[in-house]
Amino acid sequence: MVEARRVRVEVPATTGNLGPAFDVLGMAVELRNVMIVEEAAPGARPIMVVARGYSADELTINAERFLGRVVEALEDVAHVRVPPLLFEMDNRIPLRRGLGSSAAAIVGTLAALRYLFAPELDDLTMLRAAHRVEGHPDQVVPALVGGLTASILDGSGSPMFVRFAPPPLQLLVVVPDREVATTAARKVLPESIGFAVAVHNIGRTALLLAALLQTPGGSNSDLALGGADDWSNMLRTALDDRMHEPFRDELNPGYRKARKAALDTGAAGVFLSGSGPTTIVVLPPFTPPDSPLRTAIADAMIVAFRKAGVAVSILNTVPAAEGVRVSLASPRSAGGDN
Repeated sequence: MVEARRVRVEVPATTGNLGPAFDVLGMAVELRNVMIVEEAAPGARPIMVVARGYSADELTINAERFLGRVVEALEDVAHVRVPPLLFEMDNRIPLRRGLGSSAAAIVGTLAALRYLFAPELDDLTMLRAAHRVEGHPDQVVPALVGGLTASILDGSGSPMFVRFAPPPLQLLVVVPDREVATTAARKVLPESIGFAVAVHNIGRTALLLAALLQTPGGSNSDLALGGADDWSNMLRTALDDRMHEPFRDELNPGYRKARKAALDTGAAGVFLSGSGPTTIVVLPPFTPPDSPLRTAIADAMIVAFRKAGVAVSILNTVPAAEGVRVSLASPRSAGGDN
């Protein structure tokens, strides 16, 4: 146990599924929540939360129970006891938008607890605790380790994962002003799928991973293409999902037309982030920051969503190489958190 009792945690947003790789592929994205976590005074409530940023009022009222579940999961898995805690949250990842807000809260909390009370814990133990709170690992894993990840649950229900260096992608994150709860998005999925759909998605998942690992400009970019004119066409084909996105159309109005508008304007690929409603747009390799193409794609999507009655905000970002980061926070008596 370290002497410090106050830590700063920065945890990235994540995108899951990446089109056809349902509940398997995930990627960390450079948009980070920041939490200051410290021991509360003796006799305080087990969890106290002060929040600012997206949904601050909701988090201040409702996050205590959720974070309490995370603490209990780590106590059960790692056999440690955690004293009352105070969380100061700067929430930059919008809730229920498919950007891993719950994964960020889980991983950020676990990382703080490991630093303060159980530094010997390895990542797999952390993931077992996370699994008790969130049953699928595709966004929890990249929030923890960063980069591009492939993760599954083994026969005993324990997480397994492989981490790859993040591909050098340039992304537009298109965030609608509406929410989609993960529970609702899973309820619309069928209990089973046909053999042809399974073959379609398995093939495209394999092609997608190969293409991402050899993104032009990356360290492994010796891609030999067959049946495609260029890498963008390969990616566009690989991102075609038939397992979950078609069933979620009713929850994501405007997505199909906005996706088509982006692709018609020159995007390399488009996919629903997690269960939505956020859309991730992959720009062609080497697109300059001030490129008119970037603006044209964004404008085309804004118009398409607007026609469906949906307002959106758009963030320019890149994949995150690092997962959660933990450091000592300044003592209150020494001038604040930064």
